[in-house]
Amino acid sequence: MEIIVGISVVILPFIVLFLYRLLGKWRFIIDVVAAVAAMSFAIVSTVAVYQIRRDGTIFMTNIHRLFDNYIFLISGAYLGMYGLCQLIRYSIKKFLYRI
Repeated sequence: MEIIVGISVVILPFIVLFLYRLLGKWRFIIDVVAAVAAMSFAIVSTVAVYQIRRDGTIFMTNIHRLFDNYIFLISGAYLGMYGLCQLIRYSIKKFLYRI
């Protein structure tokens, strides 16, 4: 499983970058999905922290329940891939145009 995750982290940003450059329509969709993922990530994190603070249970097991939330995991994974894609895009642009 670790190998699949490692390969995905390397390959998926390049696939998204290819779609980003090839199809102009995909740019808007990729950016909107990233914005929705960021909002979902923030909301789930905020609610989890609020519940812990409200209940007064500041234990490691309580905060780790956040990692069982599929919305948190999926949005975090997408944001990580999107961030790598944007970093690669910026690096290529900087290399080609010597900004």
